[in-house]
Amino acid sequence: MKTCILILNRSKLWFAGSAFLAIALCKISASETLWSLKPLVRPAVPQTSITNESNNPVDWFIDDMRVRQGLKASPRASHRQLLRRVFNDVWGLPPLYEDLEWLNETGMEKGWAQLVDRLLGSPHYGERWARHWMDVIHFAETHGHDEDAPREHAWPYRDYLIQSFNNDKPYAQFAQEQIAGDAMHPGNAESLIGTGFLAAGPWDESSQMGIQDGTLDKKVAQYLDRDDMITTTMSTFLGLTVHCARCHDHKFDPISIEDYYSLQAVFAGVDRNNRPFDRDNDIHQKRQTLLSQKTDLLADRYPESELLNEHAKTRVDRWVESRQSVLDRWTFSVPDFAEESASKASFQPKDHSLFFPKPANDQGLLAWTFTSPYTKPTAIQLEVLPDDRLPNQGPGWASNGNFRLSEFKVFTRPDTTAPWVQVQLQQPQNDFSEDTTSVRYLIDNDNETTWGILPQTGTAHRCFFEIRPDQN
Repeated sequence: MKTCILILNRSKLWFAGSAFLAIALCKISASETLWSLKPLVRPAVPQTSITNESNNPVDWFIDDMRVRQGLKASPRASHRQLLRRVFNDVWGLPPLYEDLEWLNETGMEKGWAQLVDRLLGSPHYGERWARHWMDVIHFAETHGHDEDAPREHAWPYRDYLIQSFNNDKPYAQFAQEQIAGDAMHPGNAESLIGTGFLAAGPWDESSQMGIQDGTLDKKVAQYLDRDDMITTTMSTFLGLTVHCARCHDHKFDPISIEDYYSLQAVFAGVDRNNRPFDRDNDIHQKRQTLLSQKTDLLADRYPESELLNEHAKTRVDRWVESRQSVLDRWTFSVPDFAEESASKASFQPKDHSLFFPKPANDQGLLAWTFTSPYTKPTAIQLEVLPDDRLPNQGPGWASNGNFRLSEFKVFTRPDTTAPWVQVQLQQPQNDFSEDTTSVRYLIDNDNETTWGILPQTGTAHRCFFEIRPDQN
């Protein structure tokens, strides 16, 4: 039979199988003074009194304390009262009149157990008790804060909770999947969904997405976001207010600032983002394998010969050959280094690229001049490349390898004496854009909108634009 009560043994700090809890809080587990951290001891069951007709030892403890306090027992509840209580507890819904009639006809001794089993076996059980869990972790389907944008992909985690309760999932597994399911059980699709626990709380989208990477304000926003993850994790699974030690050693619990920032270090690698998932484990594993191969292929770590059999390779070669005339239309441009802003950049002959040193601040203009290889070009392409000299291999200078490009403008002049005239670009296209960014923002004449490529850093990305016909 299912139970509606979750009991945590807080002396076992590594119950979830995640070593970081035991490592970061080893000082707490060694405490012998705080009552809540002492090992649980099974007490002796008191002798039941003559007045207690229950066969449940829990009731014997209650009866023993009641007698010692000189309190009298409340009158026995009627069938109607018990029915309302169990329906409200297990389903959160009132019973129907037919349920009361059935219980009266069947009798309490025989019908009560059948009724409880029916309630616990219903999908409504998981719907009711998943709501309690969602309240504990402050789950929401919007981000909160000032923008409060909707979370279109929050529902799989909600359904995961409902299904976990209805399937009697062991609590240890339930905890593992939510704290580190993607790392501990990568082949289990449900475990990937369970990690939605870490991102279920409020998220300050304006601070996280609107502040330039690498700035002090961005670091503060990231610390605050991780603080919410730490608070939720520790209060949910350990019942401890660890976040009190963010500014000082805890006033009541044996938790130091060092303990708190040890946890900050653990969650430093966690970021919020939408991830593809499949409920079917076979499809999930195939998708993860293909995504891993794609990552390696884009980073030139995966030989193409291992991805293609002979038949597929022949087809690819035939397609490349048929498209060669189109591919040949793209020609690299060699910079003239006529502009002062470009003189600090270095030309890389191997891939015809420019390497710009890290700017003095987070905002700046990157400009260079070149001679068009065509008299009347029809399109222009910008490619950003990874480099070992950049954080996380770039292509940007941010600590995570990202960049934020606000505008891409092209100017032309027939000779060095003529004034510059802006070239009008249209139909922007690219291979990938970070959430809330877009390559179309590069030609919207708005410096507040940008194009970024997080989390696909460490690999090349490109965008290209058509040149309006009337510009040629």
